[in-house]
Amino acid sequence: MDDSEYKNILAKMCNLCARGEKCEFDIIQKLLKFEIDEDSQQKIIEYLKDNNYINNQRYADAFANDKFKFNKWGKLKIRQNLKFKKIENIYIDKSLSSLEYDDYKITLLNILMKKRKQIKDKNELVVRQKLLSHAVSKGFEMDLVLELISNHKLSQI
Repeated sequence: MDDSEYKNILAKMCNLCARGEKCEFDIIQKLLKFEIDEDSQQKIIEYLKDNNYINNQRYADAFANDKFKFNKWGKLKIRQNLKFKKIENIYIDKSLSSLEYDDYKITLLNILMKKRKQIKDKNELVVRQKLLSHAVSKGFEMDLVLELISNHKLSQI
């Protein structure tokens, strides 16, 4: 890769990072599409890190916050997706702990109540299973889901 091509790709990656939070994994995927050799990839990643274009903690915080607020994802699904992006556990744990517990429970309760209105079945066990399955598929912890279903008598008619 010649110097002008390197500078061009670097400028594109800086611009991409400036428009929205990206993690190292996102940038590597983009660089692979450009068929950039591994040495150049590492040089670009190091530059982006050194100049604070890439910051895994900042990325994890933004990702967790956005997925919780806008997609109504639970912590398990957020964690799984951050791990897929090769974000370190220390950053994941910190970002998930920053989610307000009361907001988290209220969001889950709203999801359960909305789903409950959609379930026409009268069998309490079927209702409970459907509520549980729905919430767990959104990444919420089973024990918290069961607690809210029981405390708010959502499976009862």
